[in-house]
Amino acid sequence: MGDKDAWEVAPVGNHIFIKPKGDDATTNMTVITSRRVYNFELSAHWSQNGAHPHPNDMLFQVNFRYPDEIAARQEREAEAQRLQARLNQSDNPVPANWNYWAKGSEEVTPSKAFDNNQFTFLTFDNNAEMPAIYVVNPDGSESLVNTHIDPENPDTIVVHKVARQLVMRKGNSVACIFNESYDPEGVTNDTGTTIPGVERVIRGSQ
Repeated sequence: MGDKDAWEVAPVGNHIFIKPKGDDATTNMTVITSRRVYNFELSAHWSQNGAHPHPNDMLFQVNFRYPDEIAARQEREAEAQRLQARLNQSDNPVPANWNYWAKGSEEVTPSKAFDNNQFTFLTFDNNAEMPAIYVVNPDGSESLVNTHIDPENPDTIVVHKVARQLVMRKGNSVACIFNESYDPEGVTNDTGTTIPGVERVIRGSQ
């Protein structure tokens, strides 16, 4: 604030309340936030139109809109809606690919695995503690993937993607499953076992 004696300033949260202390109070004010810097010129004077000031003659409130932020927020909301729609589809999945094979510790090896071209479904023995699920990247590194428990089948983990290789880890137990029909452009089903109700048991497969 340039002339602190001519204006009262009271910041409250994301709002700033200002009030002139006298007539013809003119000064500058700079507001610095964590993201932007605002510069204002403050001028207080009697209205040139008497008791009925023209909108261009007086301002009681200033609001700011940021189109880029609004667009980004709308895109996030749209993406959340798209994800929710995909999650809703996972409640009653139609298997598209059963061609999964596994090796490693039986403690964390799923008894059933399939995908529906969007999600991968891993079923474990009842009451078994669920492992953490990782995707194997092209460079061989591992990344934790987003998952949720199927509310209709609490022994099934729904992985939010289809991958060439997934790793299950729990304590010192490790197992891998391999998607033998993986296709980055979409799963090609070569197994002939996509009829609902047909399950390929993969425990102990190499």
